[in-house]
Amino acid sequence: DFTGGYSTSFPNLAFPIISDTHPGNPWGVPVAWRGRVLGDNGLTPGDNRALGFFSDDVYRAVLSLDGDLFNTNWTYGLSATFSRDDREQAVPDQIGQRLDLALAGLGGPDCNVITGTPGVGDCMYYNPFGTAITASPGDAAYNDPALIEYLTARDPNRIRADLTTYEAFVTGDIMELPAGTLSAAFGYQNRREVRDTDARNSQNAEDEIFLIGTPDANASRSVDAFFGELAIPLMDSDSLGSLDAQVAVRWEDYSSGQSSTDPKIALRWAPMDNLAIRGSWSSAFRAPTLFQLNNQQTALNATLDPFTGSLVFLGETARPNANLDPEEADTINLGVSWEPLQNFVIDIDYYNVEYENLISTQIGQQLLIAESAALAGAGCSVGDLVADVAACLAVRNPTIIRSELTGGPLRIFTERENAPSASTDGVDVTATYEFDTDNWGTFGIRNQTTFVNSFEIEVSPGVVLEGAGARNANTPFANPIPDLRSNTSLSWANGPHTANAVVRYISEYDENDASGTVLDTVESWTLLDLQYGFYLEEFMGFGSGSQFTFGVNNVFDEDPPAVTGQTNELGYDTKTHDPRGRMFYVGFTQSFE
Repeated sequence: DFTGGYSTSFPNLAFPIISDTHPGNPWGVPVAWRGRVLGDNGLTPGDNRALGFFSDDVYRAVLSLDGDLFNTNWTYGLSATFSRDDREQAVPDQIGQRLDLALAGLGGPDCNVITGTPGVGDCMYYNPFGTAITASPGDAAYNDPALIEYLTARDPNRIRADLTTYEAFVTGDIMELPAGTLSAAFGYQNRREVRDTDARNSQNAEDEIFLIGTPDANASRSVDAFFGELAIPLMDSDSLGSLDAQVAVRWEDYSSGQSSTDPKIALRWAPMDNLAIRGSWSSAFRAPTLFQLNNQQTALNATLDPFTGSLVFLGETARPNANLDPEEADTINLGVSWEPLQNFVIDIDYYNVEYENLISTQIGQQLLIAESAALAGAGCSVGDLVADVAACLAVRNPTIIRSELTGGPLRIFTERENAPSASTDGVDVTATYEFDTDNWGTFGIRNQTTFVNSFEIEVSPGVVLEGAGARNANTPFANPIPDLRSNTSLSWANGPHTANAVVRYISEYDENDASGTVLDTVESWTLLDLQYGFYLEEFMGFGSGSQFTFGVNNVFDEDPPAVTGQTNELGYDTKTHDPRGRMFYVGFTQSFE
């Protein structure tokens, strides 16, 4: 169970026009309002916060059986797994149609909007002006608590997700080859997925001023899969070393219409005891999720509209797409493991991945940029847009909803789609060295470094952007991709004592726009983490598996690098950096044998 306090209430993003006859209007002329239904209203800041509640009940049951198959060297495994996640999530928001009526004096649970008179009897005004603070019960400018409750949706959305899996496999030796034993594994799997979304009525009507809403959805599918794998010893020579191969294939068939056959071939050559060279090629397949196929989702993003020059915080609603194709990828890996000295091991791996049909969601910022360019190309001004000039309407994007008063964007509908293609390659390096001392214990040094050489993104047919070394905030599916990430750790153990120091490094990368133009640089980030542990060794009645740990992350309290992009409302990269600063922690671990 989780309860979270948000702002007092969510903002109304629709710029409703409030009449000059509204009893709370101090100006006496029609005005456009953008604000929150509930402010602090003179209370201690935070007392009037909207509270969201999330409750998850998660169940999982597994039944498995394994053993020898008919007294042979083959073994079998059978398993059945069932899991369920029942979620209720209740985040309050105001109901748009009711709020519009209340701004016109026809609000309240007992107001007859057909025959009622604004502000008379059961029909009440909602007053967004400061005059509501000084008004008394009975005044037309007073916000009655019953009216506020009537405007607010609090019921939870209920979501159920089930996954049932049945699996059977056999594994064993087929025959003896000159270089060793040929082994195999074969199996079958059946999965059934169910996702059921039951949203509250105002969400079904997509009538909430900030969260907007979603229709109910119930979807299910089943998946059949067959798989097989061979471990093949190809060579075992005193002079040339050993050579082994792995050949595998998996076939999956979805009741929703997708299917794929994905092979893998891998070789490992060990010419010496301290050296191994490996390489592999494989294809991969990922079907769209039931959520992507059937559910709508709204995210709130800070968005810059080039046409009106406005920076706005608006809802981007991703629509479901039942026609999404599966993602596909071909992967090549080449690697080497080398131990030049005792306890000094180096692993180097080069990877190359080619993606097709990556599932992504359109970026609202990109849609605004494209529409703004089309409007500018047609010679349209903001005034022409507000006046509904025909030439401007002809180039408008119907998925972008704009204000009739200002021309600024209010909401964007985006599509889930398959992006054309992408490719990436890079190198992973891991180096580890451990050594013992006579009096000072055991020391270890370890470095893990990832270098991304390229991440080419085909954002549209024939248009390719380089995503490596960039934040990629306005690309359809790429996260920020620093060129270099590296963690270096020093460990020490002596008797009951252990200690670790870790230096974490993320290289600088570019803040770029949708065309790939560099706007700024996000600086590199280096952090130091420290940890000390003490095994209790029967102390205080605990067994030898008892350990206390004390640590601090981000020892020097380094702030995350600033991100100055105009559509970044938080000032840092939320997908790469941690804003929490220095953090102390203490832990206790008990192991049972």
